[in-house]
Amino acid sequence: MSTSVPDSGASAPCPQLGPPLPEPVRASTASRWFERPPQLGALVGGFLLATSIACIEIVARESVATYQEQYRSDLERIAEAAASCLDPEQHDAVRSPEQQNGAEYMRAVAPLRAMLGRTHGVRYLYTAIETEGGVAFVLDASDPGDHDGDGREDQAKILEPYPDADPGLLDCSAAAAATSTRVPYQDEWGRFMSAWAPILDTRGIVHGVVGVDVTAERYDADLARMERARTLALVPALLLSLIAGACTFVLRRAERRAADQRDRALAASARQASELQRTNHDLARARVAAEASSRAKSEFLANMSHEIRTPMTAILGFTDLLAQGGGPSDEAVGTIRRNGEHLLAILNDILDLSKIEAGRMTVERAPVDVLQLARDVVALERVRAQQKGIALVLDTPTRLPRAIASDPLRLRQILMNLVGNAIKFTERGSVRITVSADEAARRVVLEVRDSGIGMTSEQLDRLFQPFTQADGSTSRRFGGTGLGLTISKRLATMLGGDIAVASVAGAGSTFRVELPADSTAGSIEWTDPSVSAALPSRTEAGAVAHVELGGVRVLLADDGRDNQRLISIHLRRAGAQVDVVDNGLLVLQRLCTGTGPEDRLLPEVPYDVLLLDMQMPELDGYDTARRLRALGARLPIVALTAHAMSGDREQCLAAGCDDYLTKPIDPAALLAAVERHGRARAGA
Repeated sequence: MSTSVPDSGASAPCPQLGPPLPEPVRASTASRWFERPPQLGALVGGFLLATSIACIEIVARESVATYQEQYRSDLERIAEAAASCLDPEQHDAVRSPEQQNGAEYMRAVAPLRAMLGRTHGVRYLYTAIETEGGVAFVLDASDPGDHDGDGREDQAKILEPYPDADPGLLDCSAAAAATSTRVPYQDEWGRFMSAWAPILDTRGIVHGVVGVDVTAERYDADLARMERARTLALVPALLLSLIAGACTFVLRRAERRAADQRDRALAASARQASELQRTNHDLARARVAAEASSRAKSEFLANMSHEIRTPMTAILGFTDLLAQGGGPSDEAVGTIRRNGEHLLAILNDILDLSKIEAGRMTVERAPVDVLQLARDVVALERVRAQQKGIALVLDTPTRLPRAIASDPLRLRQILMNLVGNAIKFTERGSVRITVSADEAARRVVLEVRDSGIGMTSEQLDRLFQPFTQADGSTSRRFGGTGLGLTISKRLATMLGGDIAVASVAGAGSTFRVELPADSTAGSIEWTDPSVSAALPSRTEAGAVAHVELGGVRVLLADDGRDNQRLISIHLRRAGAQVDVVDNGLLVLQRLCTGTGPEDRLLPEVPYDVLLLDMQMPELDGYDTARRLRALGARLPIVALTAHAMSGDREQCLAAGCDDYLTKPIDPAALLAAVERHGRARAGA
């Protein structure tokens, strides 16, 4: 925003020019290179990324080392506790195989069996002694018999040789001190982490060694989870580095442009003395505009810092918890996901505004059911309203066109922004969405009215300006970047309409979107919806019905190994049978007698639903679906694609697919689609 400087009345005589202004001191070539916006942005982003990676690596390594040391210490304490419970004399009395599970054996092994029963995670608890042939078992707390189904007796026999004994067992006996394995080892009983403690009498004489074996699956899983947490922590570090580099580039470019303008203005005033008065006025106006712009950008950057640092704090904090093995993992992963989605939404807003200002944002004209779109928005925002205890109401007081020609994606974006803001700034009361039409003016009107905090006239003046918010102070009660309303205003203009706002501080706000009611068919079909619906009773946020897919056979075609594994896990957890292939040719091999021009479908298709990635090597999903339909296949086909632009769904359906899911895959939508299309076929 620029502010005019008032004239001071009659023009003052131009002052005499002084000596020519000195040429600015030029920086060295290397210094100028680093001052360029792209290089400086890359340098800042790279430094932040390198620092973040180094910190993450240090924390990860220390966490793993601490976990391993604590794990060994816990095992050694269990072994020492078991050794302290044994009677050395009773232990020495058991030396004959005939005593196996006899009275003396049972008295001697009783403490070990009691400890095995109350110690979670321990697989084997036994004692051993050194013999002339090496190491032999004495007591074994395991019950007799083959309980793990490996075809051999679980309980070791008295003086049974232990040829695979770890050297740590002998070290424990020799040093008369507890010890443990540093890494898992493999013997004929399985893969274990073990610890040993000496059986000592009152004189400190070693009468044997107590061994504790814990299966290594949990140990390996904990280390793998730490590794995943370390990898996951790199994602926000990369995002933060990209954002920092981009912000540095934008700020540095603005500074360079301002500096160039200042240099040109100074040079012009030195060369043109007759225009000194006008130049001074121009400089004053430029200074006021620059200060206003600087204040707006400072407030915007402060808000952006808050909006980015808040989710980054949660992401990095819960990542550290996962790395340390503390806290509920489901809660931590959910928190990381929510905050990552928040960061993605911020980036999307910045990209949308950049596209609009660069003139690269395009809108389409397609039939849009405005009432259904409003109902969809209410359904999406229902949980947020219920969590705050406010009513969310949809009204339709007039007849409405059955469909208007507009862009469904951008219109949904506008309404989502307005309803989301209304819920955010309303503490009690309601948010009311009214969809109406002016048939004479051929206009559709969407109003979002809330009973929230409202706005002052000063706040309304700067409401739709980019990089500004109604409340730009650092003590804001509500978050946000201030871009949503700016984007919505410009999108409404691109759709041939406009957004107006009326508000009273403390009494709520009303945003009014007017759009042309044009129809792609030419004439408008008016309908009487007679809708006035409040939300249903409060439900738990995030509740998802459990889906059972037992007996449903799924063929998954996707060339991404990670996507294969993720989708298969979701389906198999729900009970489905899943087979996986890498491309369309392999799909045809599974469903047809051949893959040439004379293909024929198998008499009995062995699957109930086909999940088909549309971008694959060899033969993509579009051609695969066309060939199957040409052969007469009735197998339900659900398209999986990362393409979510307008027209992509129609392209998939036109190729022969029955349904369409976008990546990243929503697990609930995936299971619902498979149940919807596969359950009826599986039960037929």
